[in-house]
Formats: sequence, C-alpha cells, structure tokens
Amino acid sequence: MKEVVLLGYYGFDNLGDEAILAAIISSLQHSYPNLKITVLSATPKKTKQTYGVRAVDRFSFKQVIKTFRKADLLLLGGGSLLQDVTSWRSLYYYLGLIYLAKKLDMLVSLYAQGMGPVNFSFNRALLVKILNQVDWLSVRDVDSQQLLTNWGVTKQIELSVDPTFNLDFTKPKEDKELEVASGFSSSNSLLGVAVRYWSAAPDYLEKLAVVLNRIQSQLGVTICLLPFKKPEDLEASYELESKLQGDSRLFTGSYAPRQMAALIGELDLLIGVRLHALILAALQEVPLLGLSYDPKVDGFLARLNLKAAGRVENLEVDGLHKRILKIWQQRAEFKRNLAVRVKELQKEASQDLDRALEVLFAGGS
Repeated sequence: MKEVVLLGYYGFDNLGDEAILAAIISSLQHSYPNLKITVLSATPKKTKQTYGVRAVDRFSFKQVIKTFRKADLLLLGGGSLLQDVTSWRSLYYYLGLIYLAKKLDMLVSLYAQGMGPVNFSFNRALLVKILNQVDWLSVRDVDSQQLLTNWGVTKQIELSVDPTFNLDFTKPKEDKELEVASGFSSSNSLLGVAVRYWSAAPDYLEKLAVVLNRIQSQLGVTICLLPFKKPEDLEASYELESKLQGDSRLFTGSYAPRQMAALIGELDLLIGVRLHALILAALQEVPLLGLSYDPKVDGFLARLNLKAAGRVENLEVDGLHKRILKIWQQRAEFKRNLAVRVKELQKEASQDLDRALEVLFAGGS
C-alpha cells in the first residue's frame, strides 16, 4: 500500500487551512481508496479524530523522519507556505522537510501553492534550488507562477485551483451543522464579514465600521461576523463589533469547514479579508466582495473575473460604500455569473489532485 504524507499549516485552528485539508483528504479517499494518508499536524490527536486518518506531530523530528522513511510521497497541499514575511523559520521548516524527503528518496509534489512574498535574496536562492528538485509543482494563481519563473525556477510550473474547490458538500450534514445553518433568528437580510488584523493597516477596521454603519442604516441588514482563525480573528471581530451601531451577531463557535460553508450559504452578501471566506462564499454562490491585504486575495478574485474593492492599507470609505450598494442591487446577476465561473473552477480542481498524484503511480518524473 502506497503512503502519502500531507504537509501544510494544519492543526493550527485556521479554518482556511482546515478546509484545504478536508478537501484533499476527501478527494484522496474517493479517488484512491487504497492509499494510506498521514498528516503532519500541530495537533495530531485532533486531526486524527476530525478526519479519521493517521496524524503525527509536525514538531517531532523523530516522528517525522520515521514517517518519511516509510512513505512514498510528500504532498504540500495548498496555502501560502513558502514566504518569509511572517518568519524565516516557517520558510526553512517547509524547505527543510522538502529537502529531507528528497534525501530519503521520497517523491515530492507541491499542489496549488501560493508563492511569496520572499523578500530576502538568500531565502529566494534557497527556495529556487530546492523547488527545482521536486517531482511536480503547481501554483494556485498566475502571479505565483510568474514569481517562480522570474526567480529562476526551471521546473515546469502548472496552474491549479485552490484545493478547497474539491470540498464535498453532498455528505450528510451533522446535527451541529444543521444547527449552525438554521441559527439565524433575524428576519433581516444578512451581510457576512470576515476580518483579520493586518499590521500595515491598523485603522482599517475603523473605516470598515463607518461603511457598515452606513449600509445598515440604508438596508437594515444584520451583520454576521465570521472569524476564520482563532484567537486573532475573533479579537478583530470583537473590535469591529464594538464599533457597529445596528444589529449584529458574532459567531464564536469552532466550526468545521463544511459547517462554516453552510453558515455562509445563508448570507445575502459576504465581505471578506480572509481568502477562504471568499472561497467558501464562491462555492456557495453567495455574492462576495474582497478586501485585499495580500496578492493571494487579488489572485483568487482574478480567477473569478473580479477585482478587490480596495486594499486594507488605504481603504476608501466612500468607494467601498458604493461598491457594496452596487453589488447589493445586482445580487441576482452576480450569483448567476458566479455560478458559471465556479463550475469551471471545480472542473479544473477535480483534475489537479490527480496530476499531483501521477508522479506516485508513474514512479516519479
């Protein structure tokens, strides 16, 4: 039995990365039922309980190397793993495990990665050297593809769709999920908001609150605040809620990806800073409006033939207000256009993971 090891930002209570993991595991189990799956996780016990697969502590070098010696393929699935903005340590961790996997004669596939920023020349050179040794490489947006080419990666770079587009919504819903989806007691229309802190934009929540208060006074909507990463997003959502003057609800529970998707499906419009809030809205065909803090948000919106409503660093209150009203008035048309594009991306996504696994069953490149 062949074994694949999944590596990403898993087990950190980040709903976006858990959505990626849920989609990859579900797809692998459906298409490759005899494949053994192991996840490197920050909370392996929780990951094992949630997904029903083997999980090991990503911080235990002894467990990692023992797993690598028995496994066939290391699959880095989705996310913006290779960057040096949050820390150099994170970049070295992922590059180090890729290097270790190759030294132990494992195959390595990078699947739907978002690349960069990598600001330091030494880090960039190291990244290029290691990525040129992998067996298959794909990125989730054109900007990432261009970045790698410009940096000197000579390996073929394929364009993929975020793995979350493979998330299966046809599974029977858990009781808790039904409870989440029916948890809106308001008779008002529902405007969802998914925010995060961003150090380069310390005042954007204040500006966003001004816009939301205007929208509430005009449309009478209930604002639903949806934290995607705890505790950071929960704190940002509390801060935003404190500035709102109308009806609002902050969802503080711990939701699985499909549960959050069910919740988002109840909305009339979603404003998102978090990438996977936008992705789940698209999958639920909910009109969406993205605020960009990172190229990955712009890259995803471009795949939907959309543009961000602004950047958090220089958010323009009047401009954002007008964009929300315009989308609100054109929701039906927006939903129709969104549905067409999402189906196209889902078709692409269904083929991407198979291509990432081809190296395993073909014996490498």
